[in-house]
This record gives sequence, structure tokens and C-alpha cells, in this order.
Amino acid sequence: MSIIKFAECCTRRKIGFLGTVPTGADDIFRARGYECVSLDKAPSPGDNVLWELDCLILIQNADEPKRISEELQTYAPLLLPRDGRIYILPASQEGSIGLQFRQHIIAAIDEHRIPNSGLSSSNRKRFEEWDDGPNFEPFGPFAHVFNLPPPFDWDQIANVIRSNSASAAPPLPAPSISATKSNEEKIVLYDEATCLLQRAFDNCLEVDLVAVSNGLSGIGTFKTYVKPRIDRLGQNWPYVYFVKLGERRTIATEYRKYKENAMDHVPYHLGPRLRQDRCALGHKLGVIVTDYVHTAESLRDCARDGRAGAAIGNLFSHTLRNWRGSAKKEEIDIREHLKEVVEITVPPHRIHLIKNFGANKSHLELRELLLRIESKPTLMGVIHNDLHATNVLVRANDAIIIDFEKLKDSGPLLLDVASLEAGLFVDGFIGDNRDPLKLLASIDSMYTLKALDWKFPKFNVSDKSAWFFESTRLIRMHAREMERANRQYALVLAAVLLKKSCNKEDFDELDKVSKSAKVITREQARALAYVLAEKIILSLTESAVSKEVK
Repeated sequence: MSIIKFAECCTRRKIGFLGTVPTGADDIFRARGYECVSLDKAPSPGDNVLWELDCLILIQNADEPKRISEELQTYAPLLLPRDGRIYILPASQEGSIGLQFRQHIIAAIDEHRIPNSGLSSSNRKRFEEWDDGPNFEPFGPFAHVFNLPPPFDWDQIANVIRSNSASAAPPLPAPSISATKSNEEKIVLYDEATCLLQRAFDNCLEVDLVAVSNGLSGIGTFKTYVKPRIDRLGQNWPYVYFVKLGERRTIATEYRKYKENAMDHVPYHLGPRLRQDRCALGHKLGVIVTDYVHTAESLRDCARDGRAGAAIGNLFSHTLRNWRGSAKKEEIDIREHLKEVVEITVPPHRIHLIKNFGANKSHLELRELLLRIESKPTLMGVIHNDLHATNVLVRANDAIIIDFEKLKDSGPLLLDVASLEAGLFVDGFIGDNRDPLKLLASIDSMYTLKALDWKFPKFNVSDKSAWFFESTRLIRMHAREMERANRQYALVLAAVLLKKSCNKEDFDELDKVSKSAKVITREQARALAYVLAEKIILSLTESAVSKEVK
């Protein structure tokens, strides 16, 4: 149990009702320190009453049972971002009519995507496309549906509310929030995002977010400078955090993964520290806050300078040691997990580039060939599942992993290793001034069956691809220890390269690439990854056919 501070349970004193406060409710709530207030109309987003409300109690009207949908649509976007709760009392619980009333509530929750509790797991299954997760206890704030028949037991309702009270509102003046892109262009933050950040940094006066643009998940990531209300250092010095702002479901999922698999199993100095006191969820958005990893650089940048050797060793021997140590060999064909990796297809805008670089097989043909190759058993355990070259940070010789959004409790350990090698390829050669085909030729020897059978080719240390040879050799040394079937790593690497080549973004459009550019672009790197995947798959297929003939 954590150290707790003794304090009164309720920090906000107002309980809202639409229309008249029900008879008997006022006295019961007053006895617990609350004040019941009647809301005749929806407050505006700037109205202070929204921060004063602990919750809003919606009583379904038996004559207009579908009106609950309009009420949720109006009040959920106002209350939930401010950590206010919503409690719903069905008009009836009796027989078929009670079931109909409840179905109207469930339909309204689904239509407006309201985080919820109080419903059965079978009802919550209906929400699995957008909910925090029907198999998990819901995170607050939410709309809670009571299973109580009228006349309502206000004592019981008041006890539930007091036990799940909203957090304190940010003190006045509320923190000022500003956000800019890396080029200093201003970012407009809407009401929900502003409320979440004010809750996350309620003990601060100023919060300045600067966008970090190297992620592809669709989540806003920011290096964040804050000025505290009380500076205990005795000087006006900004604290720095890393902030993720995105869809509530995604943020809630990553928060769980931080707590369950990262905080207890990744050494404290080799992963960013989650600031649980600053994480917050709202209606459709959520925010995760971690300490910023100072004086660190990405593994990609470190590798390109030829300084990644110690960090790669540290990554597999120390950072991922607990995940790796708990892994078990299972009689699972690794193809069962590769199906998911290669299920997406090449976006149309990249196909011509792939053909120009020499690929001959379609994505469907390569997928079918790859999934014909049996490979078991498999070493299974916790995997990061997105271990690319910018999700590993290097500080001195330490390898620090970040971004646990896609973490899996069970997966092939080789997926992480292959993702790192493939990530170094698609990110590491961006900006290289060689012709794409010459670049491909310079690393071709690393993608022969001989090299994938752990017989590493010699390379010229003065070659511009020497850094990639050295980093890949070190990565594959660890892959060899995790391989449980012949050429299993080659199979996984081909699948991951194929997946990298299928990223749907049009990077030339995104990066505003000039047609006269004479360097390797992100779009070209993704197309080259397809060529390497094809080379490996065809080599593996020919080898398998040759063995069958013999």
C-alpha cells in the first residue's frame, strides 16, 4: 500500500441534477458534505461550475427514455475532461420494460462513446472497438450506471459517489497552456486537451509543449517545460517532462502496460519513469506524462556514428533482461504471429518505386511464400513489439527503452530483435547521398542465407555502410541465442522488413521532398526494405524446395 495523506474524501462539493433536486436527496448529500445544485441549462466550457461539480446525476425519464442520449451527448464532453463523474439512474429495473430502458442507456453510451462502469461484461463487449477494454476494470472518469429500482436509495447512491469522488480542481489561476510545433508554429488545443493538461500540471503556473515529430502512431508527443507554482529549488528553473496526448483508449492501454510490465520489470535507470500523479483521462482523450530522458540520443544516431556497440549489448543483457529471462520455449509455429505482421499491404503510391528498385513479386505472393515455411518451436515472452531505432535511447553505454503502447504479454522474442535491425535500416540510411541501388548493393551480403546462418561477411571499415554491418552483426549475435528453429530469425526479419515497407504514410508528401533531392528519402528506404524482404523470402523458399527434392 502506498503512503497516503489523511484528508476528507470529497474535494468538490457540488452534486448536479437536471431540473429539480429529488425529494430526500438534498439532506442525505448535505450530511456527507455536499451541496445539491439544479442545472437548468448546460454550462459553457469556461463556466467555473464545471470544475466545482463532483458529478452529475442523470435520472432517466420514463416518458422520454431516449432523452438520456441527448443528455450524455451534452454533458459528457463538459464533465469527463474535468474529471467529473456522471451517474445514471434507469427509469425502471422491472421486467421487459426495465430491460428496454436499460437498452436505451447502453445504446446512448455506445453512440457517444462514453467511458462507463456498472454494466455487465457481456454489455461491455459491445464497446470493445472503442472502450478502455471490456476485460479490465474501468478507469475514471466514467459514466456509472446504477442497478437500482425507483424509489432510489439515496444513501446507497451517496456512499458510492463519496467513495469515487473527483480529484481536486486546479487552483486559480489555472495553469496557462501553450503548444507549438518544432518550427514554432502554434498548435491550437481544444477544450478537452487543455483541461487534461491543467489537471496533469495542476501545481504549475505555465506549461509549454513543444511537439516531437518522429513518431508514427498518430499520438501527439511533446517535450514539455513547466514552471511550478512553488519552486523548491529557490530559482525560476523549468522542469522538463515528456507528454503523450492522444485517444483515451490508446493512452489507457499504454498506462496499464507501463504499470504492469515496464515499471516493475525494466531497471529504473533504463526506462522513462511514469509520473502516475500527472496522468489523466477524459472523455475521448488521455494524457501520459513521464520524466524526460535527458542527455540521451536515439540508437539510430548513435549507430550511424559507429558508437552503438555497448548500447546494443546493454539493451539485450540488461534493459530487456527480465523479459528475456522469463521467456519460455513453446511448441508454437512462429507463423501464427507473423500472419499479423504481414497482413497489411503495400500502399499504391509506393509500388512503382519498389518495382524500380528491382522487386518482382507482389505482396500477396511474398506473404504466401513466407507463410508456407514451417518454424517451431518458438521462444515466447513479453515483447516491446515496436522496438525500432528511435524507441531505444542511448545515454553513455545505457540503452533506455520508451513507448510501451504496443507491448505484448506474450510474443516471439525474435520480433523485437528483427524490429531493431529493420528499424536501423529504414531510419538509419535516410539522408545518405548514395544512389539507392548502390546503397542496396553495399549491404547485400548481409542478406544472403550464408549471413543469416550466422556466417557474417567481411566489410570495409571505411565504407559508408560499415556502421550498419557492425550494428547488425551485434544484433544478430543476440538473435542467435533466441532462435529455436533453423533460420527462424531470417523468417521473422523478412516479415518485419515487409511490414516496414507497407507503412501507409506517403513520406514524400509528409516530408515535402523535392523531386531534385539527391539523398535517400524515407519513402525510398521503405521501398528498399521490400526488396530486402523479397530477397530473404525467395532464398528461404528456394532452400526449402531444394531440401524437399533431395
